[in-house]
Amino acid sequence: MTYPPKISSLIILWGCLLLSAFSCTQNNSKQQRANTANTHQINDSISLLQGQSDSLIMKKGEYLPDLEYAVVLATKAEQLCRRINYNPGIGKSLLLKAKACMEMKKTVEGAEYSRKALAILSESDNSEDHAACLTLTGSTIGDTHQEFPEKIAYYEKAAAVYRKSGNKLKEAETTQLVADLYINDGQPKRALEIMNEAFKIYHEIGYKQLQSAYTVLGTIYTELDNHVEARRYLLLAARTAEENKDTTPFMSTLYNRLGYEYAMIKDYPQAVNNFEKAYAIAQAAKDTPNILVLINNISDMKYRMGSYAASNEFLSKAVAIYPIYNDDAREAIVSIIFLNNHLALKEYAKAKVYYERVLKVRKAHDDEDPQYQFTKPMLAIYLQAAKQYQDTYKYLDSYKKGIMYGTDFRRSSWIEKLYFISDSALGKHTSAINHYQLYKAFSDSVTAVDKSRQMDELQLQYETEKKNKNIIVLESKQQAQETRLKIVIGGSIVLLLFLVLLYNRYRLKQQNNRRLERQQQEINAQNELLKKLVNDKEWLLKEIHHRVKNNLQVAISLLNMQSQHLENEDALTAIRNSQRRMYAMSLIHQRLYQTDNLGNIDMKWYISELMSFLKDSFEARDRIQFLVDSEAILLDVVQAIPIGLILNEAVTNSIKYAFTDGRKGQIRVTLHTTNAQHCLLSIADNGIGFKTESTGLTSLGMSLMEGLAGQIDGQFNLSSDQNGVTISIIFVPKRLDGQLSNEH
Repeated sequence: MTYPPKISSLIILWGCLLLSAFSCTQNNSKQQRANTANTHQINDSISLLQGQSDSLIMKKGEYLPDLEYAVVLATKAEQLCRRINYNPGIGKSLLLKAKACMEMKKTVEGAEYSRKALAILSESDNSEDHAACLTLTGSTIGDTHQEFPEKIAYYEKAAAVYRKSGNKLKEAETTQLVADLYINDGQPKRALEIMNEAFKIYHEIGYKQLQSAYTVLGTIYTELDNHVEARRYLLLAARTAEENKDTTPFMSTLYNRLGYEYAMIKDYPQAVNNFEKAYAIAQAAKDTPNILVLINNISDMKYRMGSYAASNEFLSKAVAIYPIYNDDAREAIVSIIFLNNHLALKEYAKAKVYYERVLKVRKAHDDEDPQYQFTKPMLAIYLQAAKQYQDTYKYLDSYKKGIMYGTDFRRSSWIEKLYFISDSALGKHTSAINHYQLYKAFSDSVTAVDKSRQMDELQLQYETEKKNKNIIVLESKQQAQETRLKIVIGGSIVLLLFLVLLYNRYRLKQQNNRRLERQQQEINAQNELLKKLVNDKEWLLKEIHHRVKNNLQVAISLLNMQSQHLENEDALTAIRNSQRRMYAMSLIHQRLYQTDNLGNIDMKWYISELMSFLKDSFEARDRIQFLVDSEAILLDVVQAIPIGLILNEAVTNSIKYAFTDGRKGQIRVTLHTTNAQHCLLSIADNGIGFKTESTGLTSLGMSLMEGLAGQIDGQFNLSSDQNGVTISIIFVPKRLDGQLSNEH
């Protein structure tokens, strides 16, 4: 089809536009895939960096290089997050930096990072990081009376975030922290209400590790002056911790608070014992805040026990190791302990130094701040010691307003006693009497409370013992039931296992029997085949020995026929010697094919047969006596043939050269074992002896004997005197099976 020029141009234009659009789409798709892959890679890097940073922060101890490197890693993660505009990651990185700074005691920087992180994480969906940031931000706020409401508010918000996210355990733990803060703010009743809420959540989720919760509850009752309940919960906390095998630094806090409770009831030895346990745990964990608290507590107990110099010495050493930097609360407590010790030791000049330090702290804080109320009566006590009685009233009046006067009998009694001392010194007798009466009234109330507390403690002890007995009985019954149940279950399991094993053994036995039957059939078939092969081999060996013997007999006959045509005496002698040697060898082969033993020769039989042949060969039966003394020794053919040839040569030489001129004599052949490994072959005659000029003994026969002795690794010896010649060979006998041949 043909289009007009305009239409053709339009079609070409639209085609170009479509191609361009398709190309752009392809490029955009490739770019998107590349960006996605790059984002995934960056996210992986962020997770890795944040994980490494968190591990270094949570590492046990406070190792400064690790914490500094944690900040570096968190900063790199933050940079990557900002690169891809990932706000939750930025918030978490800032949170990690805040944690590291707080660990490094860089409180200002930590607070700054924490608040920046909170501004970001409050907008994110990550509730865990949001709640953790709220808690950390709360921890950066100070512990003054004015700051506590703000501090508590952050922890309460964190608990609410955990509640909304459904993390019940974190909600309960954070609620417990709120209760602890109310204790420090001097509101034990409110703390008890909050703690009951925390216990409801713990019980709802079935949480068992409640040692820290019991510790907070015990502390609340201590603040409420209910020492019976306080001790009950603190001891319950200790037992729960031991049952859960808790070895965390928390145990330092537990023993510290238990020690404080014993101090409140004036059981100072038990208090010191618990404080020292807590101190050892805190030192091992390098828990500096707890160490500082325990230093003060131990020093104070030493003071209360009358060890004033020891208290000063311990506290001085501790302050040298852990100096006081910008910590007014610790400055006040340490100064008061030193002040009490120096007053008790009547060292007033030294006491004044610490009085001035306490006064400085007092003036630096609000008069109604509950955290520093304890400084007021101590200032009054020093002024009384310095006889500045008039100046004591402002501190006593202010302290009286700050306590629960009239209901807190112990503190009320104390303040009235101090009023009485100042009034008496200033001559205000009427006022002094009134204060003394109030002092006695409050003291009686304290005594009544103490007696009531003792009764409560006895009742508690009785109830505890009764409860423990009931628990023991119930545990015994439960243990007996569990034991019976375990025995039944165990017996059933053992029986079942026994039946399974029995059936399995039966199956295995059946399989083994079938396998053994198959193997036995194969072995029987192999044995039959081997028997056939052995029989064939024995038949072949017998046939070989028979043919070798026949061949040697043929050779002997041929040599005999040849000798009939010879007249040369030397040639005849050589032929006869060869015949005798061949007979010595044929005799062995004859023996082998006539017996079932195809590899070994009985040397006792062989020597007797060979000697009989040699007697007949030389017709010397009448004038030469042949004596054979041989053990029944079995030798391999390889050794038997050389020995036979040696015997042939030696006896032949003796017959020919030892008894010349027709004289009579003896030839003795012996073969014996000399020890466990050697045999001795001896051929001896009582002839004329060896003569060097005799050519017979230096001929082929002598060389042959020496050579044959070498073949069997034997030691060849020849001796001669006027009593005759003796040839002996010592060798190691061998059988075809490789064993020694000294068998009889």
